[in-house]
Amino acid sequence: MKAYIILCILLSAGITDIKRREVPIVYQVLLLVLIPFGFHIENLWGALIAVPFFVASVLTDKIGGGDWKVTVLLGVLIGIHKAFATVVMGCIIFIISSFVIEKTKGKGDMLFPFVPSLTVGYIVTLILEAIF
Repeated sequence: MKAYIILCILLSAGITDIKRREVPIVYQVLLLVLIPFGFHIENLWGALIAVPFFVASVLTDKIGGGDWKVTVLLGVLIGIHKAFATVVMGCIIFIISSFVIEKTKGKGDMLFPFVPSLTVGYIVTLILEAIF
């Protein structure tokens, strides 16, 4: 049930990220509210998954604050191992989709929303978890 709620929040955040290029705080608060349910102290390690995104956000203007905050919260919610798989899948999807979109639209140096790719990465992680 918790995974389904997380997925619904991520889907909504991803759609908003596509439309407005921002992740409103309401989605971050909704994820934050879920943390006490089924919380394990070792899940705090999942926040480390967002460190590269935070650093990139501080050093460049290519990654928004919502991207790394959602990644932190997701990491704490699902733990470091699932979060790592989710972020890796999300990054692969992000790279492929942004490349395809950039080539088909013919525009270079475009900014792409990350949360939709992270959401698909989460879906892939859930499917792989169910299979194995």
